[in-house]
Amino acid sequence: MAGERLGGVGNGGAGGASKYSLPLAIANMLSEHRFDEAAKACELAAAEDPDSIAVCAARAFALVCLDRIADAAGCYERLIRMCDGALDADSGDAMAAGHKARALYWLNRPGEAAEAAGRAAASGLGGVDMNVIRGCGLDATGRSAEAIESFETAVAIDPQSTEAWECMVGALDRMGRYEDAAACASRAVRAAPGNAKLLAILGHSLHMAGRSAEAVEACDAALRIDGACAGAHAARARALCALGR
Repeated sequence: MAGERLGGVGNGGAGGASKYSLPLAIANMLSEHRFDEAAKACELAAAEDPDSIAVCAARAFALVCLDRIADAAGCYERLIRMCDGALDADSGDAMAAGHKARALYWLNRPGEAAEAAGRAAASGLGGVDMNVIRGCGLDATGRSAEAIESFETAVAIDPQSTEAWECMVGALDRMGRYEDAAACASRAVRAAPGNAKLLAILGHSLHMAGRSAEAVEACDAALRIDGACAGAHAARARALCALGR
């Protein structure tokens, strides 16, 4: 999910349109984490096909992975302009709206990202990715109740999406709904058993709800799965402190 969110890269598009098709060689470079080669290959591909939205998105993703943040920001700004052009030509272009949402999200423009993700979902691109982006954008702009609805849609699509569950629990926490957050985290653990990160999130939520003894148990379960789980160590330490241990 994180990679999809940052780069919005893929090998297909609406109706197989070429502007949404990424050359296989570049897709392989990205999947093999050969980001420097991918960025250079994207530059060459863009020179041959300057209208390729997929290539622009792939280059932005590669630049992020190379920690070339200023270059990535410029690439994402260009991607938004390209997507706006595509949407001017076809207001129902879900792929353009989706790529735009990812770019806006990365550029920390949450309200605009939520709007673009909602537009993508309404046009048929309503997967986990778009619902999480929309939810995060709504949550960041104070529309937390609507954000919860988007996250619920995301986990209905993929009950094992760690990111969707984490975002929903976090939104509930920020609303001060600690018992609801703990209940949500419990749902997440049941939906994705054996996920150490979700168990750590449950531990944190239980602690925030004043149930520190249960929080320690959840964190211990997480650490039995992944002894290096930083979230579990941190939540366990806070819970033990609350218990005076």
